[in-house]
Parts: sequence; C-alpha cells; structure tokens
Amino acid sequence: MKRIAVLAVVFLFAACSGTPPASTGGPATNAPAATTAPGGTGGGTGGSGSILDAATAAAAHLCNLLPTELVPQIVPSPPPPTEQQFPPTCTVYGPNSSIQIELDLAIPLGDTPQGATAIPNLGQGAFLELLTPKDPYLSVALTKELGVLHVGGNFPDDTDHTEVLVNVAKAVLAKLGG
Repeated sequence: MKRIAVLAVVFLFAACSGTPPASTGGPATNAPAATTAPGGTGGGTGGSGSILDAATAAAAHLCNLLPTELVPQIVPSPPPPTEQQFPPTCTVYGPNSSIQIELDLAIPLGDTPQGATAIPNLGQGAFLELLTPKDPYLSVALTKELGVLHVGGNFPDDTDHTEVLVNVAKAVLAKLGG
C-alpha cells in the first residue's frame, strides 16, 4: 500500500510538472509506451499503443468498463457505481462487500512483490496481493512498459476470490481491446 501511495505522489508530481516520471530501469526511450512488436505481439491489439490509448480514453468514464454482469457475484443487489476522476476509479459498494477498478497509466507493473501471487496469462503480467484475507488486490500490466489495471475487492469472508477478480480484469481488458 505504501508503494501505491508513493507511486501516486510521483504520478501527481509528473502530471503537474508536465514531464514524465523518471524511468524505473531499462533503456530510455521516447517511443510510445505500448510499441507493438512485429506480428502484433506487444501490449496492444495490432497498432502502436492501442490498449494504452483505449485505457487513456476510457479513464474519463471508467465505470463504462466495469463488467456489470459480474458485479452481482461480488455485491448482491448492487447500487449504481461511484466514479472518481483522479486516479480513474470505479467502485460499487454494498453493505458487506465491494469491487473497484482503477487505472494507473503512468507506471509500469514492476516486479511481483514478496508475498504476492503471480497470475499467468493475464494482460502483459499480473499478480494478486492479499492486503488482508478479505481484501484481495489484483494488478495487471496493460503493456510491458506502462499502464496498470487494478481490481480490488472487499469480501465478507476469507474464501479465495481470485477467480472473480481475474474474470473482472479479463472483461475490462476485453473492453479495452486487449
């Protein structure tokens, strides 16, 4: 959680100063963040930066990406979602549970933190952290360079809710064209 707060401050500073944040490693580049490798195997769906471009456009109304068909599995009789612009967030709160999606478009996913579980075959990399046994937090790379989709939940029990969070992430990625 401390890492997320630090990254949010870096993002805010970069957004206010008009310069991108410093690279966290790897070669410096001025190329678009989601450059597609030959054959269309990069972060997008065939064009340079397409998933990152789609995420940027969707950030203004992130709740449009929320898979409403999956929300009742998490929040019974869900109320309308709540949207926040910075960071782009969409949340559905219920009396005993909640689901949230968030976009961090200016940071890379980074390495899997200690204690987190890598989730294979999701985006350009993904991991699940258990903030508490009832609060899982899934982070999914939109591209190898930049952009992270976060899917978090709060559940009334300690059972494993990884599958439902992964399904929400897959549905959001599909809407983004990834």
